[in-house]
Amino acid sequence: MTFDAAILPPSLRMGRDLVVTNLKQPQLFSIPTDDQIEHIPYEKRFKLDHISQQAGAGISTNRLGGGLAGGVNMIFSDMLGDNQLFGGFAVNGEVYDFGGQIAFVNQKNKVNWGASVSHIPYPAYRTYWQQDTIRVNGDTLQVMNLAQEVWRTFQDRAAAFAYFPISKSLRFEAGASFSRYSYRRDKFNNYFLDGNRVLQDREKLPAPNGFNLQQVDVAYVGDNSQFGIASPMNGFRHRFQVEKYFGGLDFYSLLVDYRRYFWIDPFNISFRALHQNRIGNDAANGILPPFAVFYPTLVRGYGWNNLYLLEQGESGFNTDDLLGSKMLVGNIEIRIPFTGPERLTPIKSKFLFSELTLFLDGGLAWGDWNNENQFEQSIFSQSSSFRKRKPIFSTGVALRVNVFNAMILEPFYAIPLQGDGMSRGSFGLNFTPGW
Repeated sequence: MTFDAAILPPSLRMGRDLVVTNLKQPQLFSIPTDDQIEHIPYEKRFKLDHISQQAGAGISTNRLGGGLAGGVNMIFSDMLGDNQLFGGFAVNGEVYDFGGQIAFVNQKNKVNWGASVSHIPYPAYRTYWQQDTIRVNGDTLQVMNLAQEVWRTFQDRAAAFAYFPISKSLRFEAGASFSRYSYRRDKFNNYFLDGNRVLQDREKLPAPNGFNLQQVDVAYVGDNSQFGIASPMNGFRHRFQVEKYFGGLDFYSLLVDYRRYFWIDPFNISFRALHQNRIGNDAANGILPPFAVFYPTLVRGYGWNNLYLLEQGESGFNTDDLLGSKMLVGNIEIRIPFTGPERLTPIKSKFLFSELTLFLDGGLAWGDWNNENQFEQSIFSQSSSFRKRKPIFSTGVALRVNVFNAMILEPFYAIPLQGDGMSRGSFGLNFTPGW
């Protein structure tokens, strides 16, 4: 009797192979009888399969993720994996920025189906200078106010979905959902006199009433990527999605997200093209938060300090040019495994797993806004909607660190390539794996 075809490599091993030796002598072992076997009915109990930090500070959410940064994701399933339960919770800022999502998926048949409930906050920011007055010891002082407005959109959502796998890397998705949108608007005032800050306070501003929204969507999704230390290193990922919204608003939303990864030993070159577009009667409704290309997971280096310096220059730059109902983002990265496994990285380490990244980011936002929406006018200037928009670019270096496979930190230094030379490099930190 030969077992060569069933032996895992290496077929020639040092020492005695106890498994093969025992298989060649079946007379040494007796086959158990039925009365020696205890039959236990199968129970579909959920047990924890995986727990990790998974950040996705993107502008869109999928059914099983949530677009949340700095939190914890958990996966539970039964023994056969027919049923899975996903949970994700995160706090990224104040208590108002807490978000969470729970989703159930049945994978027993070829057509998988499930449902989810979620509460997700979407903050948008606006910083500007304005003349103001304050009262100090009974006197009225004329001051400059560096104000920052925070507009939070809260989405409470219940959804049902199904997806049909075409292959190991491709599938179709379809779904429907009911959402409730509500708002909160805060303003932080920083009062300056002769260049010195003399007072700081916070106030809650009026916000619009909430509304209900229904949605149906279809998507074509692909993913055959091979993940490295902190980001994909080879293959592709894409999502092409069309959504129809009705109820409180009437519009279509289009998402095109394509990512390609090339492994050229000992480094990787990655490309991403991302486009989001609202089309329809309410596509430019000011009650919807605009797309913003200056988020650090899209175009890095355009923090509030740099935005202020750019607006003070003579290039005609305006922060509103980075907001719109349509958006296009492009990214190029060279990813170099830096520290970690000896076969992959130049610096061997058992504890520090990291990759060094050189990047070039670019983005463009455009699309008119509804001039009749008074709330939107108080947040975003209308003048930029009718000017010719200009893209923004930045370049820099980042170091993604995989912290015990629990979270991925991305400290980066980015240099904006915009304006008239008044911009400067800045440091930032993302809690997210590489796109």
